[in-house]
Amino acid sequence: MNILRIAAHTLLAAPFVIDGISVVRDPDDHAEKAERAWSTVSAWGAPELDGDQLRLIARAGGAVLASLGVHYALGQNRRTTAAVLAASTLPLALINAPIWLAGDKAERRAAAKSLTNYGVLAGGLILGALDRNGKPSRKWKRAQAQTLQAAASGK
Repeated sequence: MNILRIAAHTLLAAPFVIDGISVVRDPDDHAEKAERAWSTVSAWGAPELDGDQLRLIARAGGAVLASLGVHYALGQNRRTTAAVLAASTLPLALINAPIWLAGDKAERRAAAKSLTNYGVLAGGLILGALDRNGKPSRKWKRAQAQTLQAAASGK
């Protein structure tokens, strides 16, 4: 693997590791954000959760994200961890940047910037999930084998 890929994967993993450790160490701020978002979801029929439950969920989620980030940075199951991290950016964006709750123009601008950052992370991780490290896919290999077989048989 070339040095640019290693650097790019490490940089993509860093926010998840840093934020995950932050949540595990101090879940109160994250649980407060989750409570604001959860109040919207519970209005649609989701069960009510109290502050202790949200702190526990935030801590567990932070530990999972930090672990996935470390695995992604180290290259362990890179495509799978990239896909899971990319899928996790939507709920994280909704919890950490609730643009619908922003009161004034400055808050909306900050939330929009944060949503853009989450979008950039998701895009990079989607590319990481699709990255084959220069190796062809099975579909391509199968098509090449069929082409070579057809050429050898004279068709």
